[in-house]
Formats: sequence, C-alpha cells, structure tokens
Amino acid sequence: MSISYQRTRKHRGVSEQLVEAMSSNRPRCLGDERFTNDVARGDGTAEGAMFAKCFSCPLLAVCEEYADQTKPAAGYWAGRWRGQMPRAQYLDSIRHAESTDHFPSEQEGKGTES
Repeated sequence: MSISYQRTRKHRGVSEQLVEAMSSNRPRCLGDERFTNDVARGDGTAEGAMFAKCFSCPLLAVCEEYADQTKPAAGYWAGRWRGQMPRAQYLDSIRHAESTDHFPSEQEGKGTES
C-alpha cells in the first residue's frame, strides 16, 4: 500500500507528516534495532537487508523528507546512514579498553600454581 505524500505542504512540518503517515502505515523498520543501533553501522553486514526494507517501505518518501529536513544525528533513514560515522569513536574505545587492563593478561588467565 502506498501513501499519498506531498513535499509541498508548507503549512505542516515534516515531523507531523511522518507521524501522520505512521498512524496509517507500518514502517518496515519498526522493531528492527539495526536502524537505530550504531553497532550495525560499524558491522556493515546488515546494510543490504536494511536498504531493501527501506525501498519496499510505503513511508520511504516521507522518511526521506524528514531525514533531509531534520538531519538526524544517527540512524538509518530512507536507505542510508545519517549523522557522523561512529567508526572512529568505536576504534578509539577499543584502543582505550586494550590500554586499560580491561582484558586479563596471559599470566592472569593461567592462575597460580602451588
């Protein structure tokens, strides 16, 4: 089912249009945490399936307009990632964890012998 959507409605904000569209059409991404989880973004293996969900979604046009207008800080919107790529932050957190004894050393893992 496709919804009627007009990009030229200046009297209503894109947020209201998205909410209205969602009240009568279920977004394909609903309940799929990959769309809001930046770990999925760093992984890259799920992106094809997410892309397919977006392009089969009846809310694609209103979702794209919303994302273009509001510039979400993160998430997968209308077939692409929005916001800054968190990969650098992710790699920095790994480096930090490795440098701060969050991982047991080889000696600690062996235990003590009597």
